[in-house]
Amino acid sequence: MGSDYSTDTFSSLTSVTHPRRLVQNFVLIWLDSSFDESTDAHQTNIFHLRRIVNTIHLFTNIEQCRSFLNELQNAKAFLIISGVLGRTGIPIIHEMSQLDSIYILCHIKYIHRQWIKQFSKIKEVYTTIPAISISFTRHAVHTNPNSIGIIFQMSINPSIPSAQCASLSKTSYYKSSEQEILFSMHTIFRIDDIKQIDVENDKFWQVDLTLTNDNDKQLSVLTEKI
Repeated sequence: MGSDYSTDTFSSLTSVTHPRRLVQNFVLIWLDSSFDESTDAHQTNIFHLRRIVNTIHLFTNIEQCRSFLNELQNAKAFLIISGVLGRTGIPIIHEMSQLDSIYILCHIKYIHRQWIKQFSKIKEVYTTIPAISISFTRHAVHTNPNSIGIIFQMSINPSIPSAQCASLSKTSYYKSSEQEILFSMHTIFRIDDIKQIDVENDKFWQVDLTLTNDNDKQLSVLTEKI
């Protein structure tokens, strides 16, 4: 607050046992007939989900989703589905063995309270993607009990001369399916805070990191001692 520069924040989630993904052999599907990938809201939601998984499969109708599940091998799927499609779509795919759990996204929760009781794979009705992300993470870690989910949230002031980083979204092999950031060698971050982000479970933590600069006195003292 009060600063005259912008701060870029990058977040990633890793696991003690699986650094590439929180849980291997799981995929995330998002089914919604009203996707608008050009909106800021959509990009923000994708950002939240990519803190948990690298790749998200987006579909706009139930048949696309069903075909994808049919071809899925050696993996289980977590499904986010809109409330509009949920009532008619879930009965079609609920018994598919590839489908592990279902998360309904709808701003009006109470209209779904009764019918969702018929389907055991439905976890809950959620009003926001961040809420789904926490539930998804909790379930994934319970599936792999030896894992601890850790979100590394990195704040970078672009005006710092030493802030040498670049987005690889246009050049990476994964392209838009992942948000990869390349940092220069010897990049140093300060640990600002370590906090538990799920009060119901001690396996989810967030580490806040800030990029240091050449004028950091504490870093200079540490470097001299080393």
